[in-house]
Amino acid sequence: MAQIVTVGLAIRSALVAGAVVTIALAFGATALMFVLYRSLLSALDDAATARAQDITTSLRSNQSAG
Repeated sequence: MAQIVTVGLAIRSALVAGAVVTIALAFGATALMFVLYRSLLSALDDAATARAQDITTSLRSNQSAG
């Protein structure tokens, strides 16, 4: 006959705590990735705007000199 193995309260508590921490870390990592992605896009937009302004300034100075 198979013997039923019972898991103690301490082991169950540790498993639940581990699961809660794992889920919290997953949510935290997802939030951090979202914030970093938005920051990267913002920096890319700023760099593109600055580059476009530099090109416009260069073209305007070439037209007035020529």
